[in-house]
Amino acid sequence: MAYDWPGNVRQLENIIKQFVIFQSESILEKSLLSIGDNPRKAVPTAPKMFEDVKKGALSLKEVSKQATLKAERELIAQVLRQTDWNRTETAKILQISYKSLLNKIKESDLDKQA
Repeated sequence: MAYDWPGNVRQLENIIKQFVIFQSESILEKSLLSIGDNPRKAVPTAPKMFEDVKKGALSLKEVSKQATLKAERELIAQVLRQTDWNRTETAKILQISYKSLLNKIKESDLDKQA
């Protein structure tokens, strides 16, 4: 929260997505350092996993979708634990409908953890 972000919002969003997908602090550090040096030249290094993108086996849209699903799942699981699996309270905290929460719990197999 206290970091003075030198880049643009899109760069920040991309770095956060990469961190969520790969959970690698080294990627985060390299990305943050490169943004600080020159925002226009900042291109975070891609791990080997992104070789599939080059081959056409994985699109940026799919990577983004996977990152979003993973982030949602982790956040929902965390809030469910904090509320002792009170789904109504969890839906209120996350500002989504109860039905949407139930669907997301089922889609991400969190219901099997209960």
